[in-house]
Amino acid sequence: MNETMEYDFDFDCHTHTKEYSLCGEMTLGELLAQKKTRGPRLVAVTDHSSHFYYPAETLNQWLDKPGVFESRREKGNQKLEEYLDRLAAVRDQGILTGLELDYIIGDGLFFDEKYRRRFDVLIGSVHWLPCMLPFFEKHGGDHSRHCPFDLGEFIHWTGRMLESGIDVLGHPTNLYKWAGLEPDTRTIHWMIDAAKANHVAVEINCAHKDPGEYFIQKWLEKGGKIVCSSDAHSPAQYGEYSHAGKILRGCGVSQANLKEVLFVPRKGGSKSV
Repeated sequence: MNETMEYDFDFDCHTHTKEYSLCGEMTLGELLAQKKTRGPRLVAVTDHSSHFYYPAETLNQWLDKPGVFESRREKGNQKLEEYLDRLAAVRDQGILTGLELDYIIGDGLFFDEKYRRRFDVLIGSVHWLPCMLPFFEKHGGDHSRHCPFDLGEFIHWTGRMLESGIDVLGHPTNLYKWAGLEPDTRTIHWMIDAAKANHVAVEINCAHKDPGEYFIQKWLEKGGKIVCSSDAHSPAQYGEYSHAGKILRGCGVSQANLKEVLFVPRKGGSKSV
């Protein structure tokens, strides 16, 4: 059975384009064509914030270099302005303006705060930890290999992200999977409490199949809001919500009460810190 058949997902909170994400394989035009034939009603384009400021061949060199962002701010902001204009031009087609925020280890976000109110939704995702940098130097972003993992670093940087004013925590336990580990229940409950305290929604990410049912069940018991996202980087990934359907069914969420647990982007821009 197709797990998504019983659910009408009105909003995809997390997609990427090849024009602005180094890992993207789908143009904005291709995304619009997919949306026209397959829905949903609203789609947020959320390209990676770090990719606006650093070229692909040097990005990993600057992940732990505090202060370097300032040297790239002007050029990156020009690209970000272009992105904002392009998304604004297709807003009448149900496209929302989003960004997936990354951070500089030892510094802050790859993001100029003056743009915060121009976004409908800001996702924050922990894509790397300090202990992973030697791995990147040797293997790049090879997900077929298990990466290093440090729980203290994970908690520190997840906490920093949750306190940064984001709307949604993206693929919250995916680094555990990359390291070949299962998230422990103590850390899951810490993440749930921290997300709730900072009024952040949690993503069910269908590309990474993250997080698992236990996380979402406990999150919903706390009254937390969720988003169901494809995290599509290519046309083949677009509109794929099977993992979300499976998790929702396991948590006892039906179409009838789905809207009660969904995050809805606020009008007039993402929240302020």
